[in-house]
Amino acid sequence: MFMKVVDAWQSSTGDQESPSEKRRIERFFRWLCAALLLLFAAQPAFSAAAGTGACIDDLQARSKPVKIQLSWTDVPGTEKYRVSRADALAGPFVPLGEVLSPNAAYLDDTVPADTVFYYRVERVPSDGSAACLSDVIAALAPSSRTRMAVVPDVVGQAENQAGNAISAANLVVGAVSTASSPSVPAGDVIDQDPPASSWVPRGTAVDLIVSTGSGVVPDVTPPQVSITSPTDGAVLDSSPVTVSGTATDDKALAGVTVNGVAASMAGDVFTASVALVAGVNTLTAVATDAAGNSADVSISVTFVPPVTVPDVTGRSQADAASLLNGAGLVVGNVVTAHSDTVPAGNVISQDPAAGVSVAPGSAVDLVVSSGPAPVSVPDVVGQPQADAEAAIVGAGLSVGTVALANSDTVPAGNVISQDPAAGASVAPGSAVDLVVSSGPAPVSVPDVVGQPQADAEAAIVGAGLSVGTVALNN
Repeated sequence: MFMKVVDAWQSSTGDQESPSEKRRIERFFRWLCAALLLLFAAQPAFSAAAGTGACIDDLQARSKPVKIQLSWTDVPGTEKYRVSRADALAGPFVPLGEVLSPNAAYLDDTVPADTVFYYRVERVPSDGSAACLSDVIAALAPSSRTRMAVVPDVVGQAENQAGNAISAANLVVGAVSTASSPSVPAGDVIDQDPPASSWVPRGTAVDLIVSTGSGVVPDVTPPQVSITSPTDGAVLDSSPVTVSGTATDDKALAGVTVNGVAASMAGDVFTASVALVAGVNTLTAVATDAAGNSADVSISVTFVPPVTVPDVTGRSQADAASLLNGAGLVVGNVVTAHSDTVPAGNVISQDPAAGVSVAPGSAVDLVVSSGPAPVSVPDVVGQPQADAEAAIVGAGLSVGTVALANSDTVPAGNVISQDPAAGASVAPGSAVDLVVSSGPAPVSVPDVVGQPQADAEAAIVGAGLSVGTVALNN
């Protein structure tokens, strides 16, 4: 809060001058000096005493000859207002009287002429809550009425325009000094004294400070900026993207933003992380120098969000291809491999694995089962049947049909032949048929009765038999 210095009076008594112009000017200067001292002494501002609820924030004072009229806006919920006065900013404040709400004005008619007093109003709520104080306001009561004027605001105007405005306000241009300014053009007013909106006697001089310009050559050269990564037209599969580039200025670079994101600087190199949306994105880097000059550069990139590889293991090759195509992927290399657990025609493994994020259109390689690895049929020919069957079962095969056949060379009970033959590659569990020897085929015994012994023995031997015991009978 800042202490407010109020107008001592606004109205005038007309065009008639007082009998003594000298005394009149002296009174004006006494009043003006007191008001200015009050204004500058109270400039740091001071706050009303602590309180609860709404306080008075628009206390005003209107000066009359040897009187001060106080007024404010009535605050709902107020029982009464206590008015106090002090002859110093720090107090002590002496009670003057009380005003019952909704009245919101008080006339102090005990004011000595040309004396500055400090006023404050304490609001007493009707609900019994704590009272609170208004800001302190200062006022000066003149000894007689004087014609006053409001100082116009001429800061920023050309000097001749400012002079015209001051004259139109029934004031005069006072001392005019010059100073350089980086922001106010040459010939325009930098500052004025008294300040704008002050109430002063008519004819008061208003001093001006006029700009001579900045005194330096303005920086109008914009920075230079370029984006080095990513490249214009790049297709990206991840977000956010790190945008980097270079930015330089002939004097002082203030900073770089990329799509509104402040970039970090390392010398002339800037980097910024920018989130992308699916599709085409425009990346714009803006470099600004200390003088406010800026330059920008833009590139376009396309963001294609990655897709997740589905799990196609255990599925048929056709189902796997359909699932991959539905995810925006394609089937890559397909190779076959034996598997004791995965049925032939189903997928044993995939690359990339399930759950991996890849770019749309990526290929997924498959390993498809060709069933269990083939088994080599063991050679069991010539082995006893039991041994042959054990060898077949031990090789992961099964014993198929077992047939008997006579053999003049293979002992009875041994394997004459097998099917598939030894060394053949067959699926595990395949049957191996056997032909087992039942010994030589039987022969018909020739009839040699009545034949001479020599002929009989020859016939027996010729029939594949042998001559046994020869006995002689009478």
